[in-house]
Amino acid sequence: MHLNELPARAGVYRAMNSLLSWRTAAVCLLTLMTTGLWAEEEDYRAIPSSISRVHLFDGQALLLRTTTLDLPAGRIRLAFEDLPEKLLDQTARLRLKGSSDLRLLDLRVETVVEKEFRTQEAEAAEKELKAAEQELREVTALYLAQVEQRKALSSIDLKPSGEDKPLISVDRWKHIFGFVDSSLTRINSRINELLGRIDNARRRLEIALTVAERYKSHRETRRKTVVVDLEAPRAGSYDIALEYGVEDAGWFPHYRLTLEESRSSSPSVKLTTAVYVYNETGEDWSDAKLTLSTADLTNPSRLPELSRWTIASVIRPDSTRVARSDRGLESNVAQAADEEAPAGYYEREKKKDAPSPEPSTSYKPAPKKAMEQQQRMEQSVNDVRGFYNKNLADVKEELADQKAREARDLMEDFRESVNEQENYYNKRDYSNARTHATRTLDIIQRLSTSEKQKFKREIEQAKQIRAWSYEMEQTKKLKRQLTAPGKQVPGDFSMDAPLKISVTSDGVFRSVFISENRYNASLSYEVSLNRNPGAYLTANIQYSDKQALLAGPVDIYYGEDFGGTSRHPMVAPGERYDLNLGKDPDIEISREDRQYETSEGLFGGRRAVRYQEEFTIHNRRSYAISLDLYGAIPRSADDRINIENIKVSPTPAHQEDNGIMRFKLNLKPGAREKIKLEYQLIHDRDVIPVMANEGGSR
Repeated sequence: MHLNELPARAGVYRAMNSLLSWRTAAVCLLTLMTTGLWAEEEDYRAIPSSISRVHLFDGQALLLRTTTLDLPAGRIRLAFEDLPEKLLDQTARLRLKGSSDLRLLDLRVETVVEKEFRTQEAEAAEKELKAAEQELREVTALYLAQVEQRKALSSIDLKPSGEDKPLISVDRWKHIFGFVDSSLTRINSRINELLGRIDNARRRLEIALTVAERYKSHRETRRKTVVVDLEAPRAGSYDIALEYGVEDAGWFPHYRLTLEESRSSSPSVKLTTAVYVYNETGEDWSDAKLTLSTADLTNPSRLPELSRWTIASVIRPDSTRVARSDRGLESNVAQAADEEAPAGYYEREKKKDAPSPEPSTSYKPAPKKAMEQQQRMEQSVNDVRGFYNKNLADVKEELADQKAREARDLMEDFRESVNEQENYYNKRDYSNARTHATRTLDIIQRLSTSEKQKFKREIEQAKQIRAWSYEMEQTKKLKRQLTAPGKQVPGDFSMDAPLKISVTSDGVFRSVFISENRYNASLSYEVSLNRNPGAYLTANIQYSDKQALLAGPVDIYYGEDFGGTSRHPMVAPGERYDLNLGKDPDIEISREDRQYETSEGLFGGRRAVRYQEEFTIHNRRSYAISLDLYGAIPRSADDRINIENIKVSPTPAHQEDNGIMRFKLNLKPGAREKIKLEYQLIHDRDVIPVMANEGGSR
């Protein structure tokens, strides 16, 4: 090579190296982007905020986060971090005071994926795993050494092998034989002891492996971050609020009506209005104002935009008409559209039809120490599991695998039960989740006290799942009795709670007080004179508030005594309505039945039986009451049975053709009244009367 060629060749080499470096960097960049591991560098300022208001809808909630910040003049990027994954991206918006000089430049929602590590707990589990492995190695080595000693002693031959060897004396032979025999006995005892220690060490290692495997992998959590770009004209303090909607939250109305003791039949009733609130959004609400609404959060409030209506055509297959080609049809339609459509129409249509941008997802980098610890834990678990399996193959004696086998069975059931309780709970199958959580606790209960200490987290988790599952089962039962508020009112019904609320995101129903008022009411009773008579109370209530009441369950109380649950209707402001209050325990009704065969049926082939029914009504209230009582006179449905000599006392106020009677009674406090019904059945002796109620009107 000539010397003057060296600079040129060096330049070529540098260019080739530069090209290779550029290609390598491009490949790495493409790999990162295609695998989804590329994350933009966080160039924003995370700001603290708190939820100050919750606007609850039917199945959704609109939350308001507020904060006050000192901002410098100019452009700045801020971020509301750690928001729930159930945040509805299209509802996020920044609210600024009307007097604020801040200018919003951009707002975007990002999904942040973060790996969850429990480094300290994992380090403790790894330490216990290593200690358990070391114990098993040491005791196994001692056991194998004793086995070799026993093998060596057992191979000693005390008999002479040839004539050239002198015979030992009998005493000497006995001494040697006794030494070998006692040594073998001692070694066998030592081996049995070591087998027991191996069994204990295996049990310890089995439990340590189960605990360590829980930390071998990590769990990913998905949260959302709202990033806003602002421009401040000058440095100063600014109030900023972020509003966003979330799913899985709602409310249902319910009531409590207390009938207070009074001296008249027109007492006042105390109506307590409350709502059941539930929160499964993924974030807790603490000390927040509450507004309740029946509107639809995602329903657009503006008039929908009309699209252009076009009519095309197709040619029947059996027609002789020649169909236009697709290209010709498209060109004709396009030409006609160009003639009729206003300027810029198609540009706007293309923008509307364009797919919305995909929500951005960033992966929060895991701490280096945590990643190294996880990799080390995974390697340790695999290595120890391999050693443990080899140990089981090397030492197969029954004494070395009794407690360990029990632990293996327990840990296998434990792993299955823990996974099932979490899976069922996430699927909202609360009955099975509670069953497996109880099973998990039963399995751990079979461990020793020291072994239970290694499962503190699992014990707490199983107890929580069992308690939450029970609460959610009760919530589901209660929810079936409730009517969603959004299905009752077609418009926007709203009301505010008087007190701030704090609700954990666990899905459990919590009762929130709304109001309590007294209203004038008139009481009336209705009684059905049947086999189990009772006085059912109806209150006619004059509702005088300006806020409408939605339909929902109402608990009825007579003073401090619970009287049952009824259904509260939907009530408009100023409306008068009836509310069924159930059976009044202070109106006592007893029934006495008598029957006897009369003289008409004592002789001959026919039988005559007289029946008497007597009802006693006792008013134990401290005021006079009015009752409407409904009874029935029997009617014969068979020509072979005659009903005669019917007597009713007192005379009913009204009687229908089907035999239904209505009585009206006015009872003073403590008074008693009787209603009597007598009738006679006459029929052949081989006929057996069958009593049947066919119903009727009141």
